[in-house]
Amino acid sequence: MPIVSATAKSATLRKSLTVSFIVGLSGIAFGAASVAAGFSVLQSCALSLLTFSGASQFALVGIMGAGGGVLSGIATASFLGIRNGLYPREWPWLKKN
Repeated sequence: MPIVSATAKSATLRKSLTVSFIVGLSGIAFGAASVAAGFSVLQSCALSLLTFSGASQFALVGIMGAGGGVLSGIATASFLGIRNGLYPREWPWLKKN
């Protein structure tokens, strides 16, 4: 079993707490936005569990909260999620040998 120094553990803990804090703030903002748009707390939690993409969640809530249809909200959220898959720095089939 590798030995990890106390300094490395401290740095890892500090970084993980920072990420946790930021993700928590984002979750609070999403919850407030979705409840303000007319979603119930249960619906907001279900959307967070089923859609793990912040931009997609906010888009769906924004469209439906503004009176848009379910299909337009889902389509927009889906396209935002697909867009995230197009971000790799290097596509395997474009690499030069």
